[in-house]
Amino acid sequence: MPVDERTFCADVKAWIDEILARRSDLPYGEAKVEEHQVGSQKRLDLKVFYRGSQRVALTGEVNVTRHVKITRIAPSQSYQLG
Repeated sequence: MPVDERTFCADVKAWIDEILARRSDLPYGEAKVEEHQVGSQKRLDLKVFYRGSQRVALTGEVNVTRHVKITRIAPSQSYQLG
């Protein structure tokens, strides 16, 4: 069955959250999908936050065609949401 970006990102978010729940030694707290940057129309497919804060640690852009292609995973600039 074909998978679109939102479904794939939701699955990845679940995997990340499951790993982070078991690994309190990692500095990351949770993942979120499909959010717009404050003051921008740009949507980030996947974000991983630092534990205990709303600071974004990593962002990811996903493109799904015939094969899943992760086009960008990068450390995020430090910024707060909201």
